[in-house]
Amino acid sequence: MRTMAEELDQAPERGFDRVGAVELKLSRIGAGDFHGSIDEIARAAAQIGGQYFHVTNSQGARITADVYRRAPRPPRWRCRRR
Repeated sequence: MRTMAEELDQAPERGFDRVGAVELKLSRIGAGDFHGSIDEIARAAAQIGGQYFHVTNSQGARITADVYRRAPRPPRWRCRRR
């Protein structure tokens, strides 16, 4: 299991399954350390089974992120040579 999920710049349109959402409520002290807060979101996203996350709201005292993992690939059919 991964310890931290990776941040995506944009929400994925395809190829990913949404796992859930993570919300972090910031204290006054925590609001000054935005990068540390993103690291906490990355750890929480990995704990619920996500590989990637996209921050949807970072205004105010809460940070909200959607968590994703890659969709399973369909099986490849191989033809045998005779």
